[in-house]
Amino acid sequence: EEEVNEINFEMIAKVTAQYYDVDIEDIKGTARGQKVSTARHMAVYLSREITEKSFVCIAEYYNKKHTLEITDVSQKSYNNRHNLNNCRRIEGAL
Repeated sequence: EEEVNEINFEMIAKVTAQYYDVDIEDIKGTARGQKVSTARHMAVYLSREITEKSFVCIAEYYNKKHTLEITDVSQKSYNNRHNLNNCRRIEGAL
């Protein structure tokens, strides 16, 4: 029986960091630059959409103290065509 590799937060963060050319530690950290912030938002959004894990689990992985931060990121990140196209490209790389 063949084992299926399940997509996890680490994989999502790694591929997203590569896509946006940022360090994975910046995505998980407190950096506030636009490039890092965009990458973090995308990683959080994909983490929720792909893994269907709780906001509490996602917040823990991304070192966020409050799930409200994660909920906010997830809800407002993908409201335009540019972000949707980037989202699809990153999903394709997973």
